[in-house]
This record gives sequence, structure tokens and C-alpha cells, in this order.
Amino acid sequence: MMRKRKNKKHGFSKKKIIYGITAVAVIAAGVLLGFHLVAAMEYKSFSGNRAVIVDQLSVSMPNQTFVNEATELLKKTGFTVDYYPANKVTIDFYRHLPLNGYKIIILRAHSAVGNRSGSSKFVIFSHEPYNKLRYQYEQLTDRVGEVKVDVGEKSYFGIFPDFVRYSMKGDFHDAVIITMGCGGGIYPDMAKAFIKKGALVYFGWDERVDIDHTDRATICLLRHLLLENETIGEAITNTNREVGQDPTYNSSFICYGPPSALDAHVRHSKNAL
Repeated sequence: MMRKRKNKKHGFSKKKIIYGITAVAVIAAGVLLGFHLVAAMEYKSFSGNRAVIVDQLSVSMPNQTFVNEATELLKKTGFTVDYYPANKVTIDFYRHLPLNGYKIIILRAHSAVGNRSGSSKFVIFSHEPYNKLRYQYEQLTDRVGEVKVDVGEKSYFGIFPDFVRYSMKGDFHDAVIITMGCGGGIYPDMAKAFIKKGALVYFGWDERVDIDHTDRATICLLRHLLLENETIGEAITNTNREVGQDPTYNSSFICYGPPSALDAHVRHSKNAL
């Protein structure tokens, strides 16, 4: 004999609704906690004293003495140092540069003012050979382009300010950017791009510069910033006074950033010595 099935009401009971709301709240709290943990881990990755020397000139204009002296100064004042020779300096290397948590970034690389889309834009060289079929979108949007030191020489990819603004990943988290190539201070667009991307200050030259002079000046700047623990403003003033202008091009080392950056210290204490 078949029993008549009782009609069940469809829907959720009040108890189930309460359980459901509780479960959602627990999941949401876990997600939020996860976000906080990720943020904390990301912040921790930027808390150490790390520096990098990007040596795009290691093939064409090598100077191992500079590399050794800069590395020694950085290590003596508590920094761990990464070194990248020319063959490592690609577009994708620049793309991911902010993600490494460097506090000091030394760009020993060619730079120049190029003409793109009818206006002059500053460009920093990579050592990646130019190929018109690569990075096509970024070429069309003036983020990367073809660069060469002189007419008839090999072409490489270079990065324009919009590459820093829109193609670089992450944030520089108050890093100090030292550009050693020609003309870093002529047009401020590149400096503004790095500052917008989170850099504390940007150093560069206000005209062309000889490689030997920029090597000496950068070592002098590091000494004042690190060994002497001077403010950024004091360090750039004393560097220019000691090293002087480039004897060939009469260029000077300048820094770009908010006024408050001039009073900042790269090292926050002297106990690293």
C-alpha cells in the first residue's frame, strides 16, 4: 500500500537563512583577512634594504671598478645588491623592475631625447635588439621604440615615459632612482613618470655627460647619501661641488622630486656601519 507523500514547502527555513548568513559572514571575513595578509606580505617584501645596479653599458662601456666600488658602498651601509649586466636588461626586465622592492635603483644605461609623434620624449635604452614585430601595441602607443647610439649602429628597444606610467608593474615604494645617462634632467617627463610610479626622487644629468664623469659622480653621490648619511639635498649639492660639471658638456647632476624629498635620508640611521 503506497503512502501518500506529504507536501513539503519549498524555500528556506528561518534557521537555514541564519546559518547561510553566518556562513557568508565567515567567508567574507576570511577573504578580508586574506587581503590583509597579502597586503602585509607585500609590504614586508618592500621593507628590506635592497639595491640594484642595472648595467646596460657593461658591453659597450664596461667599468668593473665602478661596479665594485658602488657594490662595496651599498653593502657597507647595509644593502643587499643585485647586479644585471647588459644581456639581462630587456623590456620585460624594466617591466617588472618595481616588483623587486629595491630602495636604490642605479640605471647605468644610455639615454637620449628622441622624437616621437611630433614631440621630444626622453628614452632609456635597453639592450634588447629592436624588432618591429615585438611589443607592437607598446610601439604604437609610444611606450617603447627603436633607439641607437649613432646612425648606422645596431638598434635596440628603449622605454619612454609612458612605459613607466602604464607598462611597469607594481610601485617603486619611495625608491631612489639614479639615471647615469645623458640628458636625464633635460625633459622632466621621465622623472615625473618615475615619481608618479612611487619613486621618492629621481637623479639625472641636465645635458650630455661623459661616461667617466658620470661614473665618478655617482660614486660620490652614493658616498654622501650612504656613508655620510646626508639628506638628498645635501648629497646632490656636495656631489656637484666636489665633482664639478662635466668638462666636455658642462652638464650638472640634478635631482627631481617633491620639496620634502630634499630633506629625506636614504639611510634612516647610522647604525648600519
